[in-house]
Order: sequence, then C-alpha cells, then structure tokens
Amino acid sequence: MALVVGGGVAMVPPASANPEQEYEFLQALGSLGSDYASWPEFLSGIEPVPVGYQVCSALDRGGEPLAPVLQAAGNSPYPDYYAAIFAGYAVGHLCPEHTGKVGPV
Repeated sequence: MALVVGGGVAMVPPASANPEQEYEFLQALGSLGSDYASWPEFLSGIEPVPVGYQVCSALDRGGEPLAPVLQAAGNSPYPDYYAAIFAGYAVGHLCPEHTGKVGPV
C-alpha cells in the first residue's frame, strides 16, 4: 500500500517503526534549532516524519536519500547541507538498517 503525498508517491512507514523512534527523530531534528540559524527555515515546508520515511524508502529501493528531503524543502537556505543532516537523523532513528548509507551527522 502506498500513500499519495503532494502529487508523488510515498511508501507506508515500515512495520518496524514505532512512535518512540519517531519521537526521537523529531527530538534530534529539534535539537539543532538554536545552533543553526537557517535550520528552522529549512524545516518550515517539511512534514518531518513522512519525509523521514521517504528517505528510508529511497534507500530501500537503492535510490538517492536526499532527493525526498530536497523536494520537500523547496527553495531553502543551504539545502544540501541540511538535507544530509535530516537524512542522517532519519536513518539513525527510523531505519537504522541503512546506517552508513548517508554521510555522518
């Protein structure tokens, strides 16, 4: 089963994901709010948990993990830099089986 999101298709969250993992993912994203001035602006157009799962789905398919983040972020400051951080946190909290497939956070 797939969800249609903004004209694209997003995969349903993996069965192994749980609310605690999602909470930890959101906490990790939130921890950067005061350290990076453009981080809140980068996240403003993103629904973090669904986009995080899109990162995981891209990796499941052998695709580019930053693509769903960059698409969701639109025209934002430092897109590649912040997309790598976002994708790293998504992997670390939502699909740790892909650890090492995104650069260090």
